[in-house]
Amino acid sequence: MILTFISCSRDYIEISDDQTSDLTPYEITSTYTNVDVIEFSLNYNDNSIDAASMRYDTEEVPQTTYDGRSAFVDVYRSTSFVHSSLDPNTTYNYSLFYSYSDSDYQKSASYTYTTLTYFQGMHQTIQELIAYINSKGRGFEIILSGESMDLYDDDSILDSVDGIMITSLYWDDVGQESVSKNANLDKISSFKNDYAQEVFAVDYTTDDTELGTSRSTFVSYGIKGFNRLVASADILALFSDPDIYAENTDTVSSLNDVQNFIFLDQPVNNMVTHLESSNYDMIIMTPFSSYPINSLGDLYHSTDVTSLKNKPNGIVGTETRLVYAYLDIGLAIKSSYYWDESWVDANSYPNWIIDGYESSLNDFIINYWATDWKTILEAMIDAISNSGYDGIVLGGTHHYKNFPIDND
Repeated sequence: MILTFISCSRDYIEISDDQTSDLTPYEITSTYTNVDVIEFSLNYNDNSIDAASMRYDTEEVPQTTYDGRSAFVDVYRSTSFVHSSLDPNTTYNYSLFYSYSDSDYQKSASYTYTTLTYFQGMHQTIQELIAYINSKGRGFEIILSGESMDLYDDDSILDSVDGIMITSLYWDDVGQESVSKNANLDKISSFKNDYAQEVFAVDYTTDDTELGTSRSTFVSYGIKGFNRLVASADILALFSDPDIYAENTDTVSSLNDVQNFIFLDQPVNNMVTHLESSNYDMIIMTPFSSYPINSLGDLYHSTDVTSLKNKPNGIVGTETRLVYAYLDIGLAIKSSYYWDESWVDANSYPNWIIDGYESSLNDFIINYWATDWKTILEAMIDAISNSGYDGIVLGGTHHYKNFPIDND
């Protein structure tokens, strides 16, 4: 186990009065629990305490300093620490002990906490990022995106977002039928009945038959969809059909107005120039002009974003549309600005970078709940907050399904 003292501010869960006492010499006052970490805030109610200790066990509450395992021994009156390298979805029983200079350790209090599942960890990460986006005060609308609908039936998340987008609804980005197709379509049906948020979807179609099936599915389920081929360096080669599906000449001022959209999660050649002349109602695009991302400053300029909001096929000539920035919160990109040059193999990666993702040479599975990764995402949000986007799409929410990692 690793013990790390912290100084950063976190949203802790306060301990209820029935778990603490005014007579408790030494106590936990609040906690922050994640998939493999529990952060504690501590309080000394007795200033004459000479030393403190915490023991823990997954089977029972430690009754003495000889029971369970040691989380820490402290003689510096530290008021916060991190207990890390824990197992997900596991209950831990903690006991606090204290001693005076002339006495043995005495038990002060006991507590029980359960680490999050990988699913809950993604849920928590999404909530924290939404809160951070809202804290910027830009009025960003938010769309959640991933290959699975599993996360999108929780009011605590949906009350804070304006839409959802399913990537690879029928066909995935390698041209195969999506393994989540039937489950997603079933959930979309109930979602449309229960929630007001708009549903968008992307299909990577490769032939006319698939294109027809995809578009008829969009209509049947009330989905606003986009069809494209697999990745390409040339924007003109991304489309299976040069005509925009459900083309619309009206101004688009809200997600409800959107009849069609384009999704570009990586930069392509002459992207802004081609998008300026396109007639899509909504543009969802990477805010970064390089891949891998060379620097936080390597952004499409606010003047580019402003120009993209003008809709060229409007009848009056003053019609506008929506432009959203896309961030993948579930994968790291090798050789991006945050990738240290010393990270050359699995033995040198930091503990939040796991391994390569499928056959990609650049995409890496990460502990999406890790503080270091969320700090990187927050820096990206800071960088794009002044670029003039109407909203942000938080993508890759399905990557919790990469866990647990099979190391065999």
